[in-house]
Amino acid sequence: MFKPITRGVVTLNAWVYNRYGALISSWDKVNGFWDGYTTSGLECRPGEYFVIVEATGFDNKTYKIKSVLSLIK
Repeated sequence: MFKPITRGVVTLNAWVYNRYGALISSWDKVNGFWDGYTTSGLECRPGEYFVIVEATGFDNKTYKIKSVLSLIK
């Protein structure tokens, strides 16, 4: 399960993409997470996925993080 650390965060949006650039999952909650399934409930294959997280902190600053996730089962 992928769940960003959200201490000091007011709003958060996240998107998970496969290696072909197709959107796999997304959420717009501070306590959101990705469990290795698509938004339609299909199990994702092990491999590399990309995540983009945009957040606003209590300090009113905007943060944007791009990273690679490895799904291992």
